[in-house]
Amino acid sequence: MSLAFVIYLAGVITNVASFIGLIFITSIVLFSLYTVGYLISNESSWKTRGKFYKWPLVLILTCGTISTLLPSERTMWMMAGAYTGEKVMESTIGKQTVELIELKLAEELETIKSKVKEKAK
Repeated sequence: MSLAFVIYLAGVITNVASFIGLIFITSIVLFSLYTVGYLISNESSWKTRGKFYKWPLVLILTCGTISTLLPSERTMWMMAGAYTGEKVMESTIGKQTVELIELKLAEELETIKSKVKEKAK
């Protein structure tokens, strides 16, 4: 997945989440209206409309699942940063940088150890 696509997703994710939230709320309202309609109507007229009763329930479950699985914009940016950092660490420059840092840390550690030994004498 390219970084540009991840950045695009991070920008769009809030709009998608808002839209799914709107569908979710609308489905709950429809489900409530159908339930009230069922409670006040007689049984024979309800059987003809019963198939429409299932659609809001399906929408509620689908939208609830999707909105739960969609990451927030902040999470998308963290994922993009982690992806970029991983690619940098896999590159030759990243590996050389890590090796150089390890060498410099080893030098500094030896310098500190020698200073501690001199002070101890």
